[in-house]
Amino acid sequence: MEATRSFIATDTSELPINILLKQTRAYLTKAQFPECTALLELMNKHLQPEQDLAELTRSLIEECHRHTELQQQLLDASTNVARIKDQLQESISNLQHLQVLFLKEVSLSIETSYEHEHTSLFTRQIAEPQQNQPSPEKASPLLYAVCLAPFELRLGSVPLELCTNRNGQAILRYLIAQESHSATVDTLMTLLWPDDPADVALNKLYVAVSLLRRSLQKGEKNRNKYILYKQGVYQLDPAMQWHTDVEEFLELHQLGRKAQKPEAIEYYERACSLYKRPFMLEDLYSDWSFQQREYLRQVYITMCHALALHYIESQLYEQATYWANAILEENRCDEEAYQHLIRIYALRGRRHDALRQYQLCQKVLQEEMGVEPMPDTANLLKSIMRGDML
Repeated sequence: MEATRSFIATDTSELPINILLKQTRAYLTKAQFPECTALLELMNKHLQPEQDLAELTRSLIEECHRHTELQQQLLDASTNVARIKDQLQESISNLQHLQVLFLKEVSLSIETSYEHEHTSLFTRQIAEPQQNQPSPEKASPLLYAVCLAPFELRLGSVPLELCTNRNGQAILRYLIAQESHSATVDTLMTLLWPDDPADVALNKLYVAVSLLRRSLQKGEKNRNKYILYKQGVYQLDPAMQWHTDVEEFLELHQLGRKAQKPEAIEYYERACSLYKRPFMLEDLYSDWSFQQREYLRQVYITMCHALALHYIESQLYEQATYWANAILEENRCDEEAYQHLIRIYALRGRRHDALRQYQLCQKVLQEEMGVEPMPDTANLLKSIMRGDML
């Protein structure tokens, strides 16, 4: 632009009008309107006002000015659009943050209202005469959760209908499995919806818990609470008596360890009768259930070994076979269980079946672990084949 003005100031005044026209046309073709305007204004000074070209020149100058102004307005508008877009994005972020806070406050308000309703009811019950108090059984309902078989929740002896929402069921199982029977909102959101935005996960959590409560309370007159919420934590209602087959299973195991035979055997059999399948198979692929499942599996296998050995010593071979096979159903690589079966077949005079059992053990260990049976197992078979006493 500066170079153009210098050219106009120094040289153009000496050029013929046709050269000015040619240069002006070049600027128009390139849409260089400020330069074009400067040349037109210079050329207009050398034209007579009454000439047709002078009139066209003035009109072109005005249109160039107008176009330049519109271009500037468009540039300003583009700048404003960019600024508005930035403000809009900031507003969206603020809205998302406020939405999360709002949903949390709404959830807290609803939960607080619900708790206040039940607290008021409890206060009225305390204030009533003693004869109007509910019986202890009604005041503290017994809830029993089955975790070592297809999951089930019973109120007394009556199974409760679980909600059809899978996340609601998963929340209930998780709370039951925790020692404290509780979990924070963040823990449940991360557990069930790790990839969702916080506001989306929070809304899904609230919906799942609401559906879970409704299903548990379906058909009830007393409307037990079941699940409490306070300060970002969901908890099974401690006013209700929560028990699980896992607690019963472990309690019987501990009683068996402390008892002498035959009481210990009775405790072990009662405990193992509860173990219909591994712990919480509904959550087989959830990391949180793995450690507890494996621990309970090992407890079960330990008791099965004790039962198998007891019945071998008691010469009750059918029962011994049952418990040895129960071990292999849980762990087909348990070499000690194969030893039980080899010994059982030998004691029953079935040396051929004992050999077949050793071969099966050898095959499974090779396929699953790439190892051979232990020397103890091989020596056991050699002793049987020699006809030695076991």
